[in-house]
Amino acid sequence: MNWTIFFFELGYMLNIIGLAVLILNIQRKKHVEGISFYTQLLFAISTFSKIFFFWFTILRDFALCWIELILSILLTGYLMHLLIKYRKISFMKENNFWDWRIIIVVSIVLSVISNFEKDEDFEFSQMMIRFSIILEAIGLLPQLNFMKMERYVPQFFGYYILTIALSRIARVGFWIFQLKYNNTGSTYYTLIFADLTYLGLTGDIIYNFYKHYNNTLIPYY
Repeated sequence: MNWTIFFFELGYMLNIIGLAVLILNIQRKKHVEGISFYTQLLFAISTFSKIFFFWFTILRDFALCWIELILSILLTGYLMHLLIKYRKISFMKENNFWDWRIIIVVSIVLSVISNFEKDEDFEFSQMMIRFSIILEAIGLLPQLNFMKMERYVPQFFGYYILTIALSRIARVGFWIFQLKYNNTGSTYYTLIFADLTYLGLTGDIIYNFYKHYNNTLIPYY
């Protein structure tokens, strides 16, 4: 396993830790206050879309990558189960300000367009890689909007934020080695911009976490 794959997988392993943080705390507290259902839904779609490109990449040659894929799918599925189970009893009902369906359409369009950055050949697996990365980046918008609207963030959410922040740092390592040893002629402008967007939104989420994490939840309609 070279450094490029290591940093790519490290980012997703950190995401798995983040999923575990959410799951354990939801199970203990029996509520999903402060967690955006739509962001986690978009993240789930991004995770499950890996099924469509994993088999066509070098990732399939490494046991760690298989472990990460299986854990990601299982934990993501279980988290969505918990979110659906406890969402209906939440005090604060999340509005769909950043419509998750529009975010999916935008991600598809950008992934198709960026797939032609190298040449005119269209590769479905490459398109799905790009779709997964772009969707993951834009998918943070509902969480950010929810934090600003609800003005309440559970303290345990800070551990989750830490994992996604570290996952982006790992992605920076991935891009350093990916661009250094890129011999395919492929360009990654859209994907790099998506990851920079993710990094920027993560910074905004960190700011809003420290701004609101001590607040007491007061339900309002």
